[in-house]
Amino acid sequence: MNSEKARTIKTLERSKRAKKKILIAVTALVAAALGTTTAFADSGFVGTAEAALTTVVILIGGGLGGWGIVNLLEAYGDNNPAGKSQGIKQAVAGAGLIIVGATIVPAIFST
Repeated sequence: MNSEKARTIKTLERSKRAKKKILIAVTALVAAALGTTTAFADSGFVGTAEAALTTVVILIGGGLGGWGIVNLLEAYGDNNPAGKSQGIKQAVAGAGLIIVGATIVPAIFST
């Protein structure tokens, strides 16, 4: 029993160390990304980033909306109320992302 407890404690300690390493790595990557974005801010990169981000957000919204409509149609075919609810939620979330991509993202970059 003691050996199992010791293994569990060692596993928890390894898990804590792994989480710390992941946190440090993610923090370093975010800092590097922010530094790169700041470096390119004066060179016209912002306009390109705005167009790219707008396009990506709208495409993700379209994909999510399309997926929601497919789920909704499948749920109607199977007479599945939970599936209908999920499909409607996905379709509305997709429409919301499209609206955000078309209106809010350009407004963020214009300030």
